[in-house]
Amino acid sequence: RTLAETEQVAQGVTYDLGRQKETIAATQRKVDDVNADMGYANQLLTSMKSWWQLSSVQDPKTGK
Repeated sequence: RTLAETEQVAQGVTYDLGRQKETIAATQRKVDDVNADMGYANQLLTSMKSWWQLSSVQDPKTGK
């Protein structure tokens, strides 16, 4: 009887670990997506910063 109970518990643990592995993998994919989005946003902000610095140095009347 103890062996059967141990096997049943082991099966439950194995199932739970499988679900947790799937959850972790899905979370990792989402984190990777967020990191990619943040990298793109950083590129955009860098471009905007460069543009803003150039336009703020120029005289609005002369464009120089």
